[in-house]
Amino acid sequence: MSISKAKGKLGEMEVIDGVTFNFINLRIPVNKFESEKKEYNVSCTISEDDFDEIEERKYKVSTETVKNDKYESRFKVPVPYPDQRKQCVVRFGCSNLRKDKKTGEMVEVDYELELRPKVFHVVDGKEVDITDKMLSNGCKGSVFYQTHTNSFGTMAYLRKIVLDEVVEYVKEEPSV
Repeated sequence: MSISKAKGKLGEMEVIDGVTFNFINLRIPVNKFESEKKEYNVSCTISEDDFDEIEERKYKVSTETVKNDKYESRFKVPVPYPDQRKQCVVRFGCSNLRKDKKTGEMVEVDYELELRPKVFHVVDGKEVDITDKMLSNGCKGSVFYQTHTNSFGTMAYLRKIVLDEVVEYVKEEPSV
């Protein structure tokens, strides 16, 4: 596995295939860590090779490793790479706001806008938008992101995820 490139409406994107998603927050934006600002984000487990490449590129993304014996209790899914000593977790996100070109004000990203990250499921070779579905941990597929370098470093902005295996969320009934 390695990080590959793909063309999109916004230009070139980087793609990591074969990831297991630990959580997907693309339906409704959530608060950034210790902030009132909101973002769309995903956490995914990737191969050690892809993780090393992310670390070498020094992207401004949240990364961590989780020991195999702690992984399942934390993420409620089996270890995706059992042959690895540790599981490599990366979190990608992007703001739910954009600057309005006419007014200069920050406004929420419209659903139709390409900047808004979405979830797609491949059905009969076509990407079907399933962003509004409640998804559970353990979905598998690819994560697409774009990078931008500024004075803070190289940022990686989530653009979309494409799922090969969808695990829909099922609310557990309370036991009596």
